[in-house]
Amino acid sequence: MTSVQSIKRTSIAALESLSGQSDLRTLRLQGGCARTRLQLVLALRHAKRHALRTLLERTTLKQRMDETASYEVRELCETDLEHGFPELLAQLTQTGTLPLSFWRERYRLRQQLPGTYVTLVAVESATKRVTATATLLIEYKFTRSCGQAGHIEDVVVDAAHRRRNLGSRLVRELCARARDQFKCYKVTLDCVEENEAFYAKLGLERKGLQMVRYFPT
Repeated sequence: MTSVQSIKRTSIAALESLSGQSDLRTLRLQGGCARTRLQLVLALRHAKRHALRTLLERTTLKQRMDETASYEVRELCETDLEHGFPELLAQLTQTGTLPLSFWRERYRLRQQLPGTYVTLVAVESATKRVTATATLLIEYKFTRSCGQAGHIEDVVVDAAHRRRNLGSRLVRELCARARDQFKCYKVTLDCVEENEAFYAKLGLERKGLQMVRYFPT
């Protein structure tokens, strides 16, 4: 056996472990040296992997779109207070044990301050339960030529409904309203460090340092 034949057989064996037999039969008919066939098979495998990855990405995107379509995003209504809104906020921070009448009173107070608060909710269409929420607070400043600044607060998604783009959908909508409706020159948001990457994907960036002082209640 010549050295060339030995190289060819070794290369063919390697190719068979890298690609399917059907690909090899096609390439054998094309002729050429073993190295060329190896390069062609590797290129073919790369193309197949790329096609599979693209298909998976499209399938995942469609699934996410289908999941998101089963939720309605709108402003908070008073009836939402009876459909999981207080329980949802309790997943974010302490909310106390106040009766529903206190929640209604606070909701109505906010309604008397138009242009100050925008609270969005994502409501599951099938159950009418509030599954995500976020609030935009508008600050009317003397600085920046008496401009407006937006503050996004109380962002939370129900634990059973996460990874469906609900949080990002709400934050994007509030940022758009701050920019277009209220003409804010900036939007700020406080978060824990483990959530920094999530908000960075939505266009926010780390800036400065937050200082806080809590008072006894």
